[in-house]
Amino acid sequence: LACVDGVYTKYVVVELSQGTGGVQAKAVKAIMGCYESEDEAALMEVLRGLEAEGSEMAIIGQWMYYGQVSDKAKQEECYVRFAENYPAFNLLLGDLYLKKYAECKDFSYVRKAIECFYEADSHGMLCRRYAGRLVGLYDCYGSEIECSDKELARLKKLTAVRR
Repeated sequence: LACVDGVYTKYVVVELSQGTGGVQAKAVKAIMGCYESEDEAALMEVLRGLEAEGSEMAIIGQWMYYGQVSDKAKQEECYVRFAENYPAFNLLLGDLYLKKYAECKDFSYVRKAIECFYEADSHGMLCRRYAGRLVGLYDCYGSEIECSDKELARLKKLTAVRR
């Protein structure tokens, strides 16, 4: 997002010019306000309110803000909320959990990652790359996590599928 001479990105201009003034446009304005305001906490409250009204942009704005202030826990919460509406984000959330596991070696993060990958799979979003990631996890941690031979064969077939 960028602000040039007081004009927000094309997205906002189109949204506002259509007279909708919708929650997405309000969220983008609030996001831009984060870069111009001293009271970021108040703007985060505005974004949370806009999220409650259905704005996905509000979640993205919060995620960006929490990234800037290095609040990984709050960023993770944003991923979780986004994945509730967009199952493909479970793949990214699973990646996040695997990174956390690499940092702290808490095996519960591997389990969370697997849950996320299967949540994406339940919506038809498990692509070849992530099927391969699951196969790798089962290969590495097979003694700690269960996977039937039938399921492992299914995942291996998915890794061979090219779209």
